[in-house]
Amino acid sequence: MQKSESLGQLSLALSKVQSKLNTNFTSCEDKELELKQIWDAVRDLLAENELAIFQMPTDTGGVTTVISHSSGEYLQSTCYVPCEENEASVRNAVSAARVMGMVSFLGIPFE
Repeated sequence: MQKSESLGQLSLALSKVQSKLNTNFTSCEDKELELKQIWDAVRDLLAENELAIFQMPTDTGGVTTVISHSSGEYLQSTCYVPCEENEASVRNAVSAARVMGMVSFLGIPFE
């Protein structure tokens, strides 16, 4: 994981998001939280607290997630989900890695 030298303002903003976050998410058939559902729940809370999340695919089945604050503070981590090297498997792995990255940074329970 990479991070800025200080995390005070990011941590304060993130704690405000977490205090207002309703974690009663429904899950899809394969028991994974749907990415759209998570975004719908957090988008306004992140904006109100001057936070942004960026996610970019890396190599096969990997996603780098960055949560940043308007102060310039940030946390960055990459998650890899093993998969076969075909389009459907990679797409599913990237979606799963995006969910895992987001719920990890936001403190949303995930099984």
